[in-house]
Amino acid sequence: DPDNPDDPTASQQFKNNEKTLQTYVDDVVVPTYRELADAAILLADACNDLSSQEKVNNACQHWLDARRYWELSEAFLFGAAADYNIDPHIDSWPLDLGQLDAVLKAGDISARIEAGTAGYGLLGFHAVEYVIFMEGSTGDINNRVRNYSSISAAEAEFVAAVATDMRN
Repeated sequence: DPDNPDDPTASQQFKNNEKTLQTYVDDVVVPTYRELADAAILLADACNDLSSQEKVNNACQHWLDARRYWELSEAFLFGAAADYNIDPHIDSWPLDLGQLDAVLKAGDISARIEAGTAGYGLLGFHAVEYVIFMEGSTGDINNRVRNYSSISAAEAEFVAAVATDMRN
């Protein structure tokens, strides 16, 4: 009887469930989020300087790495990811291209992020992806990376701010 704390069967079942959950958290959840956090740090660092093709290539690889861990974590969205709406903050779709154009012209994404007024359609993986990968590209990463000379100063500032927000 699970409602009876004196029932030895219920007590043992609770202990087994607790051990299973602890193993799951320790062996799956925490390592996945740790890898995601580490990858997000590398992505943010890479997005702070897109001044050469090698640096854009590097940012794209770090985006793919971080995205992989995010996709893995979506299987459970455990803890803070569920409690603090991290999913819509870093993985909303579609990207709001009208607002993106306005932000690029105004150059105010950092201020919007700090004020909490950027809106999910301007943040996260898809916003970074839009700047560093070629639009509509598929296949091998070497055929998908955007040419560094086509990234405007406003886009570079935007992607650095968004990647830093993701890291945070």
